[in-house]
Amino acid sequence: MPCVAASETVYAPGERGIKPPQPLPSNKAKGAPEVQGQMSFELLVNSEGSVCEVKILQSKDRLSAYKVAKYIEDDWKFEPATKEGKPVAVRFRVNFASR
Repeated sequence: MPCVAASETVYAPGERGIKPPQPLPSNKAKGAPEVQGQMSFELLVNSEGSVCEVKILQSKDRLSAYKVAKYIEDDWKFEPATKEGKPVAVRFRVNFASR
């Protein structure tokens, strides 16, 4: 079963009154992987707040980018984006920088 139904519209936060998803705190003790530099990712978050897809958009270190993508996919959860008060799927960009 797909994470986002084929019939479901995927929006961008800010378009047509879409309120962006809000990150929820992780209940896992493990933190983000140690990485160097900045990276950009595109996330697809479904109407339940789950991360369905992580695409690496920019990174000088692909191995670190894969580690961060896996971390995002496994550990990040969101309060879903909404349109007119109803949860919707969204695709958006996030930046990740070394600590």
